[in-house]
Amino acid sequence: MSAFLISNLKRRARDVVVYDELAKQLGTSTVTKSAYFKAAILLEGTIIEGLVFYLIYRSAGNTKPLIISEPRYAVIHRFPEKVMKLLSDKNVLLCKEKPEEIYLGGNMCSFKLMTEYCRDKKLVTQKEYRQLKRIRDFRNRIHLQSLTGPDNGYTNGKLQYFLTVADMLLDKF
Repeated sequence: MSAFLISNLKRRARDVVVYDELAKQLGTSTVTKSAYFKAAILLEGTIIEGLVFYLIYRSAGNTKPLIISEPRYAVIHRFPEKVMKLLSDKNVLLCKEKPEEIYLGGNMCSFKLMTEYCRDKKLVTQKEYRQLKRIRDFRNRIHLQSLTGPDNGYTNGKLQYFLTVADMLLDKF
């Protein structure tokens, strides 16, 4: 598994270099530069997420550890409206707790959960966690429906920040 991950990380890194070089060519318009930097930043975000995954994977002895176990509730019985009115004006449900377990590499294992796991297990410092959170927040701009303003301003400085965070993670190996 790690061989594929490392191979894909290297490929993405080469792609980042290509976009970075295209953005820095003389005569490139500001809008085009921003587009190239955006592509490079989003790719670097996937590299950072892959490095976080590998950091957890390696620290767990090359297994896919339990990332989080949260209590969830399953409805067993919904009381009839007549009974609910007697009890209160709110919905009254009889529920049972059933834990939901999310493992590294599973469908529900998000970048957010992985970074929180790294913080909780002391794989990263509090400062490094804040850097990863900043990366996650910026990278989530890929979700257009959550934007509250224009999607622009992708710069070499922002790419350099992503590269610095990637270097911080690489120093952990």
